[in-house]
Amino acid sequence: MQRVQPNPILNTSLPQQFRQIRIDLAREPGHPFGDTGFAYSIVAPLDADDRIDAKLQREHREACRIARLRPDQDDRQGHLVHRGGGWAFSYPDTPDEVGHHFAEDRFVPGEYVSISEDGKMHTYRVASGVAFVDLVKAQASRRRCRVRRGRPSPQNRAVGTSPASRSFP
Repeated sequence: MQRVQPNPILNTSLPQQFRQIRIDLAREPGHPFGDTGFAYSIVAPLDADDRIDAKLQREHREACRIARLRPDQDDRQGHLVHRGGGWAFSYPDTPDEVGHHFAEDRFVPGEYVSISEDGKMHTYRVASGVAFVDLVKAQASRRRCRVRRGRPSPQNRAVGTSPASRSFP
């Protein structure tokens, strides 16, 4: 499957509250052990209680992104939006997916969140949450090391553009 890559987030001055969060499908019928192939990668600001920060989301709408990852489909890229009192994943050409009680959910590893996809509710487990600023610094450091060793790499580009990482900028 071809991995669609969005425009990279070039703004390394995002507030420190921004996180890259990965949530994986939890146990459910048909997936008794969960499935890490069915996942979302989310870039969003979190408040001190590890909940989505609505104020920062409004200030940085373009940076609040979603990547819907499926093993047998192209990645679907969208944005995290606040609509009608709740959070949703908005995609250009498909219906939104709604986060169930996202305003109350904590996005820390081990916690569970629910998403309504195509009219069916699915539970996901928060697998990781990395400070976006730290992610940008780490990738920049790796690029500098490659160049210093005299081996410029095709990976020397903006955050999140590597198809191998299947992460989202």
